[in-house]
Amino acid sequence: MHKTAAAGRYKVETDLGGSSRAAEGAWLGLNNYKRKRGQPRTLEQYKEAGFRILKWDGLETITLTDKQGIVFGVLCGQPPDSSGKTWAETCEGVTTALRQAEADLDFNGSPIIPEMSKEKAKNAKNRRGKFKTASMGVSYGGGQKIPAEWSHTEENQRVFDTLKSNPDFTRMVNWAAMFAYYAPRLYQDYVDAFLRLQQNQPELQLPIPGSIFSAISLNLGHQVVAELHKDFKNLAYGLCHICALGNFDAELSGHLILWELDLLIEFPPGSSILITSALISHGNTELQVGEERYSVIQYTAGGLFRWVEYGCRTEAQFGKEKPEEAARVWKERPERWKEAIGLFSNVSEYPKCSK
Repeated sequence: MHKTAAAGRYKVETDLGGSSRAAEGAWLGLNNYKRKRGQPRTLEQYKEAGFRILKWDGLETITLTDKQGIVFGVLCGQPPDSSGKTWAETCEGVTTALRQAEADLDFNGSPIIPEMSKEKAKNAKNRRGKFKTASMGVSYGGGQKIPAEWSHTEENQRVFDTLKSNPDFTRMVNWAAMFAYYAPRLYQDYVDAFLRLQQNQPELQLPIPGSIFSAISLNLGHQVVAELHKDFKNLAYGLCHICALGNFDAELSGHLILWELDLLIEFPPGSSILITSALISHGNTELQVGEERYSVIQYTAGGLFRWVEYGCRTEAQFGKEKPEEAARVWKERPERWKEAIGLFSNVSEYPKCSK
């Protein structure tokens, strides 16, 4: 994996480890974001509300740190050319593949969600916005008895298989391996959890072998603008990889909004960002007329980690089958957040990062 020789640092006046931002046990985030009437939507409205803008060309690697130096996000920069192909050419190839996937998919059932009006989107499955979403990979939650790969129709599965065999798509997805460099302890936690899961269910496979994330969502519909939300079902202390694609002016539209931090990040097409998506409410500023934006999201459900930690069983089964061990684990729950924070890197571990 290519890693940037020197990375910039952007410090935010927040304290990630100061208090638990997760639900009890630190497996899931808190579903506590509520949009208020009159909240900004456009870039100008966010400026008027006092949000800072982090200018980013999509090329430089920049770490996002709290005031203690904890790295909670990474603006991932871009890898070097590979096999005579530039990163821009790779991303154009992915965008073309997503356009084709959108045309070929049958959007008539979960985990394939059709586009809808803003009014319908308020109470619909896709609370993240009115765009189309198609997901693949391994998940656990929402009534599932055991972890499983999302099930698709034969026609839709062929579309996903075509995408997964596309070298541009796999190259882009595998750039999420920046995770391993900037959060190696946390990355290893992901590796260990999935290996333990596979020991119990060998049939489960990562959607793209070079990436440790168990699930991928394709946000489609030409103008993907995410509403502010928290991905609270993702691992609370985990990272989420977002890649922006399409054709839009990143200085004027499509910014990544980090709501609690009063921060907008310019997010150019072809660039990617790792963020703690279960902890921070995030979304995008509106696009201009005629602009095109897609995104590819990689993540892992917190429920998978909890399932593995409890011996590949539910919390109820764990309490029934191992009552003494369960009592000890639940007693230690308040301390899990501190342990989780210890998995993050500190900027002091990267001497070449700008101070």
